[in-house]
Amino acid sequence: MVTKLLLYDDIQPFESSFFERVSRALPHLRTLDVMNGLEQQEKKTTTTTNNLEFINLTTLILFDIHLDYAEQLLCRTHLPCLVEL
Repeated sequence: MVTKLLLYDDIQPFESSFFERVSRALPHLRTLDVMNGLEQQEKKTTTTTNNLEFINLTTLILFDIHLDYAEQLLCRTHLPCLVEL
């Protein structure tokens, strides 16, 4: 069971669909560490709430990121157990 994940890429951005796949594939994820300074190319322009949810995530680490990731993970993602940012 995967509970910690470090995502790093300096060649390609992480798109919204990637985070959706991660949330479905790793439902027990407790710590997510994201490092990617590249702008997302496939931004969701909808103003409605995203279906993205990390139900067990307690720690989110955003280091050297593009603003797109902060917006997606903090504003358009349901993080009911988040206690550390």
